[in-house]
Amino acid sequence: MERIERKKRQILLVEDEGLIASDIQRRLERLGYAVPAIAETGEEAIQYAYSGAFDLILMDVRLKGQLDGIATAQALNDLTQFPIVYMTAYSDQATIDRAKQTNPLGYVTKPIVDANLRSVVEIALHKHEADESVRASELWLWNILWTMSDGVIALDSDFTITFMNPVAMQFTGFTTEAAHGRPLTDVVSLLDTTTLENISDSLFLFANAEHGNFILRSRSGMQSRVEVIFSENRLDGHLLGSTLFIRKLEGATAGPLVC
Repeated sequence: MERIERKKRQILLVEDEGLIASDIQRRLERLGYAVPAIAETGEEAIQYAYSGAFDLILMDVRLKGQLDGIATAQALNDLTQFPIVYMTAYSDQATIDRAKQTNPLGYVTKPIVDANLRSVVEIALHKHEADESVRASELWLWNILWTMSDGVIALDSDFTITFMNPVAMQFTGFTTEAAHGRPLTDVVSLLDTTTLENISDSLFLFANAEHGNFILRSRSGMQSRVEVIFSENRLDGHLLGSTLFIRKLEGATAGPLVC
């Protein structure tokens, strides 16, 4: 059986010292990586990054020119999240604090040696792949929630709203932007189906029942007969957040959206 050769990972090397750059390139290639481009300035690194498909950017912190390595990484991250590992001989706190703001995947301390280079690059590549997988899963879940026929409201552990899908926006009259960060009781107004009295302590109600039928009054005053289903998200007994599902009952109507 013919062996399928694994494609080499493509690394963009950003280093303004020619001899050092050549040495690091040889080390990377010896470790099994491909280094198709070496950028000497931040501006050149940005051009290379957007013109080629690189798996990782190995970036020197100190670069000559208007953009040092950290400023270059920030410029790249303003548009998209590039996987970056810093190379540095400087470990002062100010440099570390600046570098942390760009969310790098790791650091390699100069002078570069093969063992450290391999471990940092491999871990960075693995972490980037894992992060990409999580982002893909989150996008898939977000698309499902966004297109559901039921209203969905996600809450943090303090019952503060973090997300609402379009159906929930129609029921409540709030956009997800207007509702984000607000307490649940500021956005979801429930009435007793028999007395039509406002249920003021809905947090206590949800904490003690998984579902119930109510009249939901929107921000504009329009009323809808709904079933509200409550689900908690717990880990080792600790409440991480919760979700409300709002299902329209027969004869229910949804209020107009108010920003």
